Amino acid sequence: MEKVDIPRGRRRKPLTWSVEEIERFLHFAKYENINYYTVFLTFIYTGLRRGELLGLKWEDIDLENELIEVKRNLIYDKEGFRFGELKNESSYRTVKIDEYVTKELRKHKKKQSEFKLLLGKEYDHNYGLVFCREDGRPIYPRTLTTIFNRLIKKSKVTKIRIHDLRHTHASLMLEAGNSLKDVQDRLGHKSIKTTGDIYAHVTENMKTESAEKFGNYLRKNI
Repeated sequence: MEKVDIPRGRRRKPLTWSVEEIERFLHFAKYENINYYTVFLTFIYTGLRRGELLGLKWEDIDLENELIEVKRNLIYDKEGFRFGELKNESSYRTVKIDEYVTKELRKHKKKQSEFKLLLGKEYDHNYGLVFCREDGRPIYPRTLTTIFNRLIKKSKVTKIRIHDLRHTHASLMLEAGNSLKDVQDRLGHKSIKTTGDIYAHVTENMKTESAEKFGNYLRKNI
């Protein structure tokens, strides 16, 4: 059997949210728990992987220049919490954020500082995480997924996996006019082919739209 080629599994077409569904979900998240609201907001606006997001430290974020450096992955297993290497070399990247996300992160940091003062010695200062529990300890990845699924039910948006927030980010980037290369760099894909294969359904729509735009432009100027 060593020489038998194992067939690849059929690639699943990613499920994504519309802009309206994102707004509805975040509205419910904000009133459910402001701490997790900021987690999901950053998730949607950056397209980071779950472990990358939960592994962010404040030292990785430059609020002045609106930059996030992705350096590590938070892992939880039988050994407990630990930081691990990222998926590949391209996963080590710098992600640009906009003014809105920066403003929300500043609010989040201020709220976190208030908890530090309130809890005093009970606050765990060892991690320095951006997104953590109220006492400074890491968030269980499974807990984040559980809260995500609960908010989906409450907000009555399309049922997707938490990883599909990453797909939602990428799809909306392409629909907004960003190039496939932009999306590759932002998501940290090793190859642009990977990006193209995953989002072929979006890029096909873009090709049609580009052809129509070109045709309209040409006829307008003849």
